[in-house]
Amino acid sequence: MPIFDREDIQLRLEAMKMNQGTMQQLMTLSAGGLALYFSFIGKAPFLESLRVLGVFVVLSWVASLCAAVIAHRLHGKLVLCICNISALHRRIDELVDGYPEQFEEELRGAVNRDAVLARAKTKVNEERQNAVNTTNNFEAEFFPIQGNTNLLMTLSLFFFVLGFVMLGVGYVLWAASA
Repeated sequence: MPIFDREDIQLRLEAMKMNQGTMQQLMTLSAGGLALYFSFIGKAPFLESLRVLGVFVVLSWVASLCAAVIAHRLHGKLVLCICNISALHRRIDELVDGYPEQFEEELRGAVNRDAVLARAKTKVNEERQNAVNTTNNFEAEFFPIQGNTNLLMTLSLFFFVLGFVMLGVGYVLWAASA
């Protein structure tokens, strides 16, 4: 089994692109909702009569925006994890493609063949250990961060929708009392 699968990494990147688009939309909508609230909605008669709901709407949209921003930051860490795996892949390709010829050339001109063999084994073992460590770090970081990102996205969406629900409740209460 290979250290990592290129197709798996590609699928993860595609999933991350979709999440990134959702995060950007939520941040834009939450910020736009706040701007709209402070410029127009906050002055609406149904919220003026029930001021406490307006505060909850603002807090809800602020919480939505904050959760999306934190998720966006975590998403940046995921991109760095993918970059580390990609760099590892390049190093392994270079080692596989170029090192055998280089090693044969060194071995032909070497006085001490055992030293050349020991150096080659050391280099291969170092790269192998580096690959294992990088892969283990990737697996240890990627899934918890992805889980936290998804949780924050869910919270952001919840708070965003909650703000609109509270606007609707305010309108219904105002209409019932009028």
